[in-house]
Amino acid sequence: MPLRRLVRRPRACAVGVAALLVATSGCCASFRAGRLGALRPWPPGPPPPVEKAKVVSIAFESVAEEDGERVRMPDATRALFLNASALAYQRSGLFLDVRTPPQLGDVMVDVTLHERRTNCASVLSILNAFTFGLVPAWDRREWTLTTVTRDSDYKELCRFEASEAVSTWCQLLLFAVFPFAQPQRVAADCVYDLNRAAIAHAYGRGVY
Repeated sequence: MPLRRLVRRPRACAVGVAALLVATSGCCASFRAGRLGALRPWPPGPPPPVEKAKVVSIAFESVAEEDGERVRMPDATRALFLNASALAYQRSGLFLDVRTPPQLGDVMVDVTLHERRTNCASVLSILNAFTFGLVPAWDRREWTLTTVTRDSDYKELCRFEASEAVSTWCQLLLFAVFPFAQPQRVAADCVYDLNRAAIAHAYGRGVY
């Protein structure tokens, strides 16, 4: 459609812009650094007999930094990471039940997730928005998970720490990759795998 005719049809122009915005809004994809490597075997061992299975209670804390400054982690993000942590313990098959405080368990696990986020220059973010993703923008998030496992008397049984990082790129050319590297899903998978590593470590130490 010639530009002159398009200008004369503001409704068609608005629809076209809206369609472009929808098409480019999903052009962000996340890629893991791969620090953890392959976590095998999983589950780390056979499930215990029911009479010996333990109830675990997970206390989850989050710490977030953005460009070196302390920030508050959004409630939705915190809930996503808490659910990913609990899911790892549920799928391990090692526990009779997985709880969160104030409910107590035979085993108490203190999980602290420290997120450090680094953003690209603000000018790149602005250009990314104005060019509908033609100019790329990025951010990088690094998670450090510290897990302290205690018995019902709060005696420390073992401690574990591991890290993983993710780079997220926003660019029009990544539209085809987005369904397979959706940022929220990749972030949840990273936290899930960090907890899997913590469970495998404790299992190897004979805690579970």
